Amino acid sequence: MTGKYALALEEARRGLDRQATDFANLRTRTTSLLGIGGTLVSVLGGLAIRSGGELRCTTYAAILSFVALALLSVWVLAPRKVTFTHDPKAIITAIDVPDAEEDDAVAHLAEQMGTQYDDNKKVLDRLAQLYTIAASVFVIEVFTLLLDLRGR
Repeated sequence: MTGKYALALEEARRGLDRQATDFANLRTRTTSLLGIGGTLVSVLGGLAIRSGGELRCTTYAAILSFVALALLSVWVLAPRKVTFTHDPKAIITAIDVPDAEEDDAVAHLAEQMGTQYDDNKKVLDRLAQLYTIAASVFVIEVFTLLLDLRGR
């Protein structure tokens, strides 16, 4: 595609493609973190309380950490309104305007994609923050599980 807005459209598409990849990666990392956290609490927690071992403060702290990790993970993984494509009907409507030039339609599409990028960025930034908190809670979970195992 050539024209004075072609570069803007190309960059808008690349931005949305990058966001889609980032979103998918974030969901994959969150799923992995939850799986590893669940496995650790099962294995290390099971070792700590095997043979009728007493429940300590660290046992409860580890369980609470895992619950917090699970809740944060579910929050990150819950469906969100993010848009990585543009409505074909809107494109056709922009093109079908009387006396519209191709550059006008391309500029309109690039602007719409820019708006989608900005809207998505707010959602993705918040989810990334939640993931960071979940990863921190995971570290707390591991630490408390190891403390709980110590001396048993």
